[in-house]
Amino acid sequence: AYELEAEVLRAALSIVRGCACEGGCPGCVGPRADVGPDAKSVCEDVLACLVEGAWPAHRMPSAIA
Repeated sequence: AYELEAEVLRAALSIVRGCACEGGCPGCVGPRADVGPDAKSVCEDVLACLVEGAWPAHRMPSAIA
């Protein structure tokens, strides 16, 4: 299963980015009550970091950025 990791992460990122919802829904990140109001943007950033290899600058602590 490890050999499918990159493919699964890319597919998950595609689902999150392609979803028309604004803040996250059961179709892209799970139930909002379980994941919080900004779940979609956080999920997208984490997946992008894992897939693309760079943490988004807007998520960097100011001392690092």
